[in-house]
Amino acid sequence: MTQDWSARYAALVGGDRSALEAPLPTGDWHAPFALERTLRLGAEVPVGEPASPLARARWAESALRVAIASQAPMPAPEESVDERSVLVAELSRAWAAWYRGTSVDAEALSRQAAALRLPSLAIEAMSLRALLSLQRGELDEALRRARQASRMGRADGIPFAEILANLVLARVRRHVGQPYRALRILAALERYAPPIWRSWLGWEALMAGQWSGPSSFLRDAVHSAGAGEPTQVHEGFRNLALESRSVAHQQDAAGARALLLSEASETLIPWQQGHVHDLPAELRGLSFASSSATGVELHAWVAVGPEGARRIPHAAAGLARADGFVSQTLAAKPRVDAGLALLALASAPIDKPSYFKELYGFTFEPPLHRAMLSVHLGRVRTRLGSRGELVSEEGQLQVRFRERALLPDPRCVEPLPARTLRMLAKHSRGLAAKTLASQLHIPLRTAQRALRELVEEGSLVSQSEGRAVTYLLEDTTFSEPTMSRVFPPDGLTP
Repeated sequence: MTQDWSARYAALVGGDRSALEAPLPTGDWHAPFALERTLRLGAEVPVGEPASPLARARWAESALRVAIASQAPMPAPEESVDERSVLVAELSRAWAAWYRGTSVDAEALSRQAAALRLPSLAIEAMSLRALLSLQRGELDEALRRARQASRMGRADGIPFAEILANLVLARVRRHVGQPYRALRILAALERYAPPIWRSWLGWEALMAGQWSGPSSFLRDAVHSAGAGEPTQVHEGFRNLALESRSVAHQQDAAGARALLLSEASETLIPWQQGHVHDLPAELRGLSFASSSATGVELHAWVAVGPEGARRIPHAAAGLARADGFVSQTLAAKPRVDAGLALLALASAPIDKPSYFKELYGFTFEPPLHRAMLSVHLGRVRTRLGSRGELVSEEGQLQVRFRERALLPDPRCVEPLPARTLRMLAKHSRGLAAKTLASQLHIPLRTAQRALRELVEEGSLVSQSEGRAVTYLLEDTTFSEPTMSRVFPPDGLTP
């Protein structure tokens, strides 16, 4: 029986979809649970002909259709079944609960796997606990458990478990506002993980800001938004809604849709209205996703017109242009653009002291700063041009727009340290300061200073080879697997 399942798994890894269409073997009832978990965690393997071209069979339905698709109960283990098989069944139930967004306590599963000395299941249980903590919004606990699972995977060297643990770590890193660390992990996994993992890897990479991985409806929607094709964007999200995904991935898709289509969202409204300048952590990376080889520095624009204003991500700028908004390039004096964006997003006139404090960061003193503010406002008027007028009455400032415009918002420009980390995340072997300066289009001395500061704070490490110095992204948890680490079908089922 074990050989039967190993052969079937080997066929799936090689892309043989017919392996799923064969009847499920009987007798060793826990084996389907193991294969089902493997598929449901990483596969995008259609089974036969889908009911609709849009309703492709996804990992949840690809195996154990009784447990997930029909929601029927799992078969109860017989008294003669060994403890390991019972644990596999309980893990399958716990994964199914996470998939549906149901709260479940998996701590006992970790203890049981450790007591039975089953490292693969112990790593899997810890990874699941990290995802469940993330589902509950317990970010610190999710990161702690994900890091622990990653270290366990590295120590035991079990390929399936190691991929799972590090993929979970990447997902948690993204949610805690470290998309660059997520990209570092995903880029390494992508080089050696088998095909059945590519769907989830590509999803996480795109959400973290890396345009890579297999084609997907999410990628189609993001690409169409950048290309200014609203019909295709809506079609992409409709297709996503028809796919069977975990609740966690459905939430990803909902956040991406709200971001790209400027839909009302409790977490996005403060950013859309300009009250905060950082996107929610889980969406921060997606705002930089671009099919362009040059990448993105500015992740936010203000789409403004007679009807009002809203902040949009760079990824949705194409949609705004298609809707008649005319782009304005980033000015040589960013504070002028920042002031214009501030006034455009204001729901009411702003008094001059508040405007000055928001823009310059210190209190307005009329004898000292009146001339400075007057010069600045003159530049804002010049920058505004014929698109509207700057009104200054009784110490209040307001901009009235006559035309639709797409204004850059420099307050959302990615800081140089973050740009540096994101660039180095794409280069596992590191970069020299000169190469980094060239790719970021900044002076060499600026790049050297940024690198030195990041090394001092522990985010980067430097390696010297002769006179050459290379800088690499440091991750105290993740360790890149060696390319000799293969993914054998034997021994993958617990």
